[in-house]
Amino acid sequence: MSGQSEGQGKPRERTEAKLAEFFGRGEVFARQLITENERLRQEIADYDGEGNTPVIPAGVVEEMISRVADLERQLAEAEANSAKKVDDIVVQPSQIGADPAIVRELEARCVALTEEVASLGEGMGSLEGENYHLATLYIILQQLHAATALGDVVQTLTEVCLNFIGVGGFSLYVIDEERQLAFPLVREGASIDELEERPLADDGPLAAIAGLGRPWQGGDPVPHEYGVLMYLPLVSGERLVGVITLEAYLPQKSALTDSDFAVLAMLSEHGGIALEKVWIKAHATEARLTRRAIEALLFD
Repeated sequence: MSGQSEGQGKPRERTEAKLAEFFGRGEVFARQLITENERLRQEIADYDGEGNTPVIPAGVVEEMISRVADLERQLAEAEANSAKKVDDIVVQPSQIGADPAIVRELEARCVALTEEVASLGEGMGSLEGENYHLATLYIILQQLHAATALGDVVQTLTEVCLNFIGVGGFSLYVIDEERQLAFPLVREGASIDELEERPLADDGPLAAIAGLGRPWQGGDPVPHEYGVLMYLPLVSGERLVGVITLEAYLPQKSALTDSDFAVLAMLSEHGGIALEKVWIKAHATEARLTRRAIEALLFD
């Protein structure tokens, strides 16, 4: 027990000794500060009357700080007043004696620049519209030529009519070449049961587009009849593959625009190619690519 108590007492004693030493040094340091402060005060009090003051009195320092703050405030007020004067000059040039003729000329230039900016804005809007139209055509072409099944082509044709042309009622007829007629395949906006097969040799607009012998183009007549806004042929080369009848606009649509006619012209050609491609693919016989067969296509 005694050994244990002795072991505990020694660390405590060492700690207390360290604390005493630390606070002792602190006390000595505090006394040194007090002594130095008294010395400085005495030097200030011993001013010799010749302007040789070793230490600047506290009052002088405070006065200088106050003076500096006052000067900074005055400088800030002067800068603010200068900025206000500049604004007044810019807003009212006549106050500085500007020539009225020069002012009128500057005003005329300002009006001209404003008109030019407005014109450039209109041009930018036109370019954006044209860019959107070209992007639309590219997307449609990509979708048509990527189609591998009849359902893909029908879906693309439907999306174009609804989303790009703004037609909510339309029908897709496909040509029966053996019987020389067009039969309804799909319809949007009404029942397909209301439609019948149509002979290609009638005297109506269907016969007119069947005899066109090429895709419909902008500037061509727009075949129509009661209940049908337009007959659009789907042609591959000279082969009539199908017909789209545009029957009713969407509520927000009232007429076809030049952009719509450009889309329809593209659809007349590439829609027909897409239909023919999936038809040929469905009836093609699988065959491996061989050098002999490929060369025969070129040289025989």
